[in-house]
Amino acid sequence: MKKGFTLVELLAVIAILAILVIIALPNVMGMFNTAKQNSFNTEVKEIYKTAQQKWIMNNMSGAASNVIFRRVNGKYQYYDTDNREWKETSDAKLMLDLTGRTQLDFRIEFDSAGKVTSYKASDGTFYYASGNVNDLKVEDIGATGKGFTGKWADTDKLPYCTSSEKCEVDTFLDSSSVNPLAR
Repeated sequence: MKKGFTLVELLAVIAILAILVIIALPNVMGMFNTAKQNSFNTEVKEIYKTAQQKWIMNNMSGAASNVIFRRVNGKYQYYDTDNREWKETSDAKLMLDLTGRTQLDFRIEFDSAGKVTSYKASDGTFYYASGNVNDLKVEDIGATGKGFTGKWADTDKLPYCTSSEKCEVDTFLDSSSVNPLAR
């Protein structure tokens, strides 16, 4: 008598395994995406804390107290009020000492009292926008009703993006139209 499995038995095992994969895959992918979004939220909070520390250091040394920290495509920028445009900078007072992913773009704005009045960040997959706030706290980031977090692919649903085009990072960071996410 021959030992082994028949073709029908092998096909039955393969079918059962395929059904298990179909059932389990969405759960595994959901956990993976949740972990990625949680990682993004953690990085957004770390940038917030680092920017706050930098504002305190700059303020103690007598630097300008109204500050906007902005990084797009890994390059820090400042707003040239004479030419009304963003320009790259290597000024250490406008750069944050960050570790982690370098592709995270952000804009965080402080008033003269050191309160965060606007904060937007994106890594190309996820985005965070605080909207207009008087004093954003780190615990507000990611909290329900305390800003907007979502997938970058859904930015066409944001009030200042038209459905026919996705927002670019510059548009997202500098939007000033009247909406909850406006600067």
